[in-house]
Amino acid sequence: MAFSLKNKIERFFKSLALKLGYNVSPANLLYNERFVEYPWVFRRIQAMSCTILDIGCYYGDFSIKLASQGYEVYGIDTQKYKKKHPNFNFIQCDVRWLPFLSNIFPVVIAVSTIEHIGVGYYGDFNDSEGDKKALKEILRVLRDSGKILITLPYGKGCITAMHRVYNDSALRRLIRDLDVKVEEEYFIKHKLTWVKSFQPEAESIDSSHEVRAVVCLNLSKSNLKS
Repeated sequence: MAFSLKNKIERFFKSLALKLGYNVSPANLLYNERFVEYPWVFRRIQAMSCTILDIGCYYGDFSIKLASQGYEVYGIDTQKYKKKHPNFNFIQCDVRWLPFLSNIFPVVIAVSTIEHIGVGYYGDFNDSEGDKKALKEILRVLRDSGKILITLPYGKGCITAMHRVYNDSALRRLIRDLDVKVEEEYFIKHKLTWVKSFQPEAESIDSSHEVRAVVCLNLSKSNLKS
């Protein structure tokens, strides 16, 4: 019985991989980029007591984890999110048109989300500038003293049916029109774990079928008076 169940699980993942064109084995799902992205975000907000806007909350429970730590969390996605928590508020909308006043959130998080905007895989319309429009709108709702924490697939630049993979030129294109200060960190997948890396090494990685390198961005407004 156990052997039969194992075979069924393996067949399921192989079938899913063929449909999506991605490497979605059980091991790769367990050790995917969230393995490093979530701790990276937590390290940058752990000393703060604040309200957080979480962009793209549908595929995961990061909003609920943050709410469970005492943060007041607003999660947005184009698909309806059904998970509940007393500290969590869900708004169904597109990140390119946020239903919030300007300059109100001290922290905005977008974990592996921006790369999907405008690609059309999740039902949104195709928009080659979708990622830039999303980031510009995020910056609009950010407080002057706030921070934006973003993670993106990195490596040999390309656009797949599911997401964008950023290289240095694509990353500069994304942020060049924004008046922001940028801190960057790079991580690459090594076997079944993740390690810190540098930009040239991360850009040499093929992340087209399985994300094996990420860039984590800490953005803040740079047009503030001293």
